[in-house]
Amino acid sequence: MKNLFQITSLAILMLFGSVPFTSAQTGLASNKSLVEDLSQTTKYALGATTTRHIKAAHKTYQQLVESGVRVEEFVVVIWGPVVKEITKDSDMARFIDGVDEPAMSFEVCEMAMQMQDISREELGKEIHTVPNAFIRLYQLQALGYNVIIP
Repeated sequence: MKNLFQITSLAILMLFGSVPFTSAQTGLASNKSLVEDLSQTTKYALGATTTRHIKAAHKTYQQLVESGVRVEEFVVVIWGPVVKEITKDSDMARFIDGVDEPAMSFEVCEMAMQMQDISREELGKEIHTVPNAFIRLYQLQALGYNVIIP
């Protein structure tokens, strides 16, 4: 039981970006069938409601690519109070603007922006908007994306 708790705790920490990790530590690079399976669908979407989710999405993208998984698109759809934390000149806006991954994009829910009283002009230049995060995730799923909402 203790081992199960330790494994579960490590998995949670890795998912939410609290500890640095490499693809070798996750076994992704050494698992050829896993890489082949993941490469069958080359488009990914991840829902994010915290800064930790946003950072974990970037680490996940990097792991996939470093392990040889083909990634054509990786969309991070953001909603909720975290929208306040990604306005211009914030640490998270700088983080997102600094992500130099051609297949990766960030989208923010306009409904969340309205609820948080955030205008488009207050967001970083690399952040796009969508009218409704949930409908956008449904759309991406309908288009064949692998979709995860932590």
